Order: sequence, then structure tokens, then C-alpha cells
Amino acid sequence: MNITKSIASLTPVIALLLAAQAAAETPLQVRLVDPLDEPEFYCLDLSGWGDHLRLEDPLQGHTCKIRGAGDQMFSVEDDKILVGDTGRCLEIAGSSKPLPGGAILA
Repeated sequence: MNITKSIASLTPVIALLLAAQAAAETPLQVRLVDPLDEPEFYCLDLSGWGDHLRLEDPLQGHTCKIRGAGDQMFSVEDDKILVGDTGRCLEIAGSSKPLPGGAILA
């Protein structure tokens, strides 16, 4: 299974994974269970880094960074999945009628 298919298969379960940590209110990374070809695993990640985040781009799969990297951290607040300290929440592209395999946006 390649990384694109693996990340796409995460789309329907992201809310469930993050809802489990909602009570703790601690940000966490969302990573694949199987490392595939990357010993450090793949995590959901915003495009770019630091002051160069591309918030309009879909989330991507990327090598997991050291825990605490804001572009890979997610938390739940008021039934919304928040992305790091961006103040944005996740949504599926075409959210009025999301399609299976739709891009996840911040």
C-alpha cells in the first residue's frame, strides 16, 4: 500500500482518533499504524513550515517530526479538530457534500 492510499484511508477515521483524546485536551499527532517504508512513520502534516505554512493546501502525509511540531499537532475543541496553533479547524473539501477520498483542508 502506498502513502497516498494510506492517508486517504485515514480520512473517515480522523475524527474518531482525535475524539478519543478530546477529554484530555492534549494536542497529538495522527500517524499511520504501519510505518510502510519510513521507520519514523508518516503523520498528517500541513504543507510548508514555520512562517511558510501553506494553509490553503490539502493536508499531506509526511515523515513524523519530533513531537510538538505545530504543523503536525491536532486537538479537539467544541467538536472541531484544530490544527496546531493556526486557529483553523479541519474540513473535507466540498464540505457541503463531501466525496469519498476528498482532500482534508485546514
